[in-house]
Amino acid sequence: MNYGSLFISDINGLDLLSASLPFVPKKWLTFYTIKQEHVGKPWVIAQVVYNDYRLWWALMKANNLRIGMITRDSFRVTNNPYTDNIITDFSLGREIGIPSMDDINNYIATINNANSTGK
Repeated sequence: MNYGSLFISDINGLDLLSASLPFVPKKWLTFYTIKQEHVGKPWVIAQVVYNDYRLWWALMKANNLRIGMITRDSFRVTNNPYTDNIITDFSLGREIGIPSMDDINNYIATINNANSTGK
């Protein structure tokens, strides 16, 4: 996987993860407890839930989680030199809420509106 594509803004260049407005969903679709294979990989959950890995930011922002930091050689958590290390709050056993697409779309519209009006 090309990790660089995970950190690109949306198609219009809107940086949703760094937006200063909080993302507080009105309705959670469900709750999910992070399993070992999903630790540090919110894009995998986004792909399963929304069929779009690019919505990983919504899981992070809605649950007030820190952005993962991907490293290869500068810091190694495992001894496997071929494994990327993900450092994040997206950790084993943590329960997260899965926001609805309506809430995600409303948040995007709010950010778009704030950007267009300069607020």
